[in-house]
Amino acid sequence: MNEETILQYSKDLTLNYLSKINAEVEEHEGVYHVVLPQKQVRLFGNKTKRITFSPDIAATHSYELVVPGSSFLSIVLRETQKQAPVVIGIIPKNDLEMQESLKNIVSKNCNVDFDVKEEHEKIGVRFYFHVNLKSIKNSSSIRWTDVEVDSLELLELPFNLNFKEIPYSDLTTEIIANDKKFDNAYSKAVESFENEMKPLVEKYVHLSDQTKESEIKILEAQERKKLQEIKLDLKNEKLKLSEFDRKISRAKSSQTQLKYMEQQEQFKKRFQKTEMQTTDLIQKIIDDKKIILDNLDQKYRPNLEISLLAAQVYLYNVSECLITLQKNNAHKQITGKYVDPTSSFITHCEVCLKNNETIHLCSNSHISCEECTNTCVNCKDDYCLNCKDELNPCYVCQDGLCKNCSKKCEFCSKNTCFAHSMVCTHCSKFSCYFCADECEFCSKRFCNESVNPCHSCNILACNDDSGICAVCSKTFCLNHQKICAICSKIHCNQDATNCEICHCAYSSDCVSGNQCHTCRNLKIVPREHAQIKTLIEKYPKYNKEKKWEFGENNQYLIFKIKKFFGSKTIVVKKETLDILRED
Repeated sequence: MNEETILQYSKDLTLNYLSKINAEVEEHEGVYHVVLPQKQVRLFGNKTKRITFSPDIAATHSYELVVPGSSFLSIVLRETQKQAPVVIGIIPKNDLEMQESLKNIVSKNCNVDFDVKEEHEKIGVRFYFHVNLKSIKNSSSIRWTDVEVDSLELLELPFNLNFKEIPYSDLTTEIIANDKKFDNAYSKAVESFENEMKPLVEKYVHLSDQTKESEIKILEAQERKKLQEIKLDLKNEKLKLSEFDRKISRAKSSQTQLKYMEQQEQFKKRFQKTEMQTTDLIQKIIDDKKIILDNLDQKYRPNLEISLLAAQVYLYNVSECLITLQKNNAHKQITGKYVDPTSSFITHCEVCLKNNETIHLCSNSHISCEECTNTCVNCKDDYCLNCKDELNPCYVCQDGLCKNCSKKCEFCSKNTCFAHSMVCTHCSKFSCYFCADECEFCSKRFCNESVNPCHSCNILACNDDSGICAVCSKTFCLNHQKICAICSKIHCNQDATNCEICHCAYSSDCVSGNQCHTCRNLKIVPREHAQIKTLIEKYPKYNKEKKWEFGENNQYLIFKIKKFFGSKTIVVKKETLDILRED
């Protein structure tokens, strides 16, 4: 029962009581002006009262708030308890509402069909209680519960019953003929409230024990102090008594000795009396402590009071229906019931056996409630908790996957959901999230076999953004690899060699004697050679040169001009004809 419902009932109970005592009540914007009959003035203190049932209104105005625990409602409850009225009525059958409710059976995952088989008339009773828990903190509330008289089943019915009171007749006599059944129903209702309040009682016991222990510590400290003072006083008296022995032994005359001995004897008698009084006082302190502890135990022991306010006895209708559930290969026929006061269809979960207004059909044809149902995160098929072994959890997020949707990583062999897995675009292998890495060049994820660390910088790069050196067979990223202009193979920076003629870097396999294969194999060509003519057209300064040697590879054009004194080498980029080097 939520707080809003309890407040509503507190309001209904108060206004109903004021109506029955013929009080004058006027309401304006949530404030009730009440003029009480003379008989009730003594109970409430004043003839006129301004009350409200809204905490917000009471917080901003000086109106008396009527809620559980308030003085006004406590008086109403006390006066109502004296009468404890019992009313008898019926909850009319509504065939149209039943048909509409059956059409709207809440099914999460299956098709539903039904057929009404039988109808039964039941007797229910609603008990209204004032529940008061007295302890270190007091808790007061108004509660109710519905019990089916014959089976003693606790009914989960709405607060607002479509209750129609009926006058006493043969029917009412028949309803209340068996007092024992109603006594049993009352005992069942009280038992349910005691069980409901048990956690709160245990909480109060814990709080009370803490406070009680604190008071006991203070009490024990006071007791120790008193006992120490008493024992100290007795010790001091004993020292005074022993002092006479010293005085007697040091007396210079027998007359003086006799005087001290007489005084000693008198003091000894007083000491014995004091000693007896001290013993009695210590015992009294111990006895008083026991009484105080008993009182503390009584003071802090939670006391649950459940008082009957009123009862409603009513006839209601229950319809039994044959329900057919169907989803794919799962099929189930169950018997459910429609209870008129609930205006809803009720089935039972086959796992927890609780009432179930939302039906889940397990893929193995079991009926389960929301709490007892697991769902495959991929295909959304449902499995009850009794069939939980049908779902394999993703080892990353623990979401369940049915056997059809569960897939194992080809590297670690663990079950993985689709959200935490991938298919590698390089090798088409299925990989989990942890068996894949991201390429730092293209930012795409690939399986571990398709992503490699660069031998130079350890940056992860996919197969498209890395390569294997043809010389050392190690993997290098785009930043630490080159394509040889002669053999078109990948080579790393460590396995590159510069030609002493063109000064370009090539794979070490394509350089011998410090000369690349291109420069080593330059050929004499006439001035009319196509590449010579192209060079002269772009760079007219070479028009006067007569003797040429020429060679080319995939990236460079190598020209050598023969002169009387030596030669000149020109290195040109093949694609753009830009001069890279001239010496």
